[in-house]
Amino acid sequence: MTAMFEQTAAGPTAMRRGFLAIPETVRQARLIAEAQALQWALPHAVAKDAALIVSELLTNSVRATPYQSVTLRMFLVSNGLRIEVWDPSPTLPKP
Repeated sequence: MTAMFEQTAAGPTAMRRGFLAIPETVRQARLIAEAQALQWALPHAVAKDAALIVSELLTNSVRATPYQSVTLRMFLVSNGLRIEVWDPSPTLPKP
């Protein structure tokens, strides 16, 4: 697992963590996402929603690219929170 934070005068506004795409990672990433949202002083409901979104996205990555490296990125933006999960699958997600 890797971690990276982008810093501003007000504190970090972005977080990036790398994981191995295995089922155990999903719970860990969910907890990290919720904690990060709370650290950014987002409402508890937003932190819970972020955790659920990360769980769903990472579950998809685990299914699509088992045992590969995946990356979780979270950004604090002016109107809320942006969440991204990247995996090496060449197949685009289906809507």
